[in-house]
Amino acid sequence: MGEAAYAHGGWKAERPLEVIGAQMNVAYAVAVALLDGDVLIGQFTKDRINSDDVWALIDKTLTHHERAYDNLPADERLTTRVRLTFNDGSTLAAKVAHPRGTGDRNLTHAEIRDKYARLTHHTISAGRQAAIERAVLVIDTIDDIAQLMALLTPIVHSPLG
Repeated sequence: MGEAAYAHGGWKAERPLEVIGAQMNVAYAVAVALLDGDVLIGQFTKDRINSDDVWALIDKTLTHHERAYDNLPADERLTTRVRLTFNDGSTLAAKVAHPRGTGDRNLTHAEIRDKYARLTHHTISAGRQAAIERAVLVIDTIDDIAQLMALLTPIVHSPLG
């Protein structure tokens, strides 16, 4: 990782790890991404953060500041390379210049809607979720956003339980 990403999230995680620490730690994010296929709200519950399967991967994760990335053009300084080494010694590697949703990796409308649904399904009812989506999709055609504000104002459930 470049210096900014490394300084922010490349530190060595130790148990017990609090929610904010998990959110800021690359090794934790990589572990739950590999195990769960996602890094969303459900991956930041205390039970998930303290799971032995997560810590088994965190303990095998090494982060490294790649100084060459610091000299890249400004819009590529979040370049990150990941290399997985399997028990049999084989490896897979990938290098990403732009995090998902930035640079040349823009999200499609379908991906944005899917992420919204996954982020809100534990916090609001399906009906309210759908009503907010409908209101947002036509926001550029309405003169008064009072209906949307009424949908956004009520209290929501904690996504962390």
